[in-house]
Amino acid sequence: MTAPESLAQRVRRIHQESGSADPRELAEKVLATLDSPDALRSALSEALPDFVRITVRTAHQGGMAGPRSANVEAVRGWYERLMSQPVDVSGNGAQWKSLRECTRDELLAVAQYRRQVAARNLQTADSYERLAKVMKPGQTVGALKQDIVTNVLGRAA
Repeated sequence: MTAPESLAQRVRRIHQESGSADPRELAEKVLATLDSPDALRSALSEALPDFVRITVRTAHQGGMAGPRSANVEAVRGWYERLMSQPVDVSGNGAQWKSLRECTRDELLAVAQYRRQVAARNLQTADSYERLAKVMKPGQTVGALKQDIVTNVLGRAA
């Protein structure tokens, strides 16, 4: 018996089949394939942890800028929100702690991981800029020949 398709596998399959890059459109297509209560429950079980993480992090980021005055600090509880901020101490989403529970070594590991992610993001940005330089205004990447994209990006596209 074949294992049921996970939500991640389903999203990748539908993305590949549709060719769409619009997350809302893809979500609608994925939702249309979840045709039973068990399929919906399974999908929610897989998707909710990331949704909750993003929602909680967004709520906490409002406090990261710091208070503007003592009154704002009292009303917003900036420090409490800061200390309650969730931190992925594993680097892969497997172990989360509030900032107040993090050890020095965990914070150093998280900082190193965040720098690695930032470096990858900068490399991606550099690749996009190089690709944009060989394009004409209004031209799409899809209109470029494969060998041009491959040469600019430095690897098989």
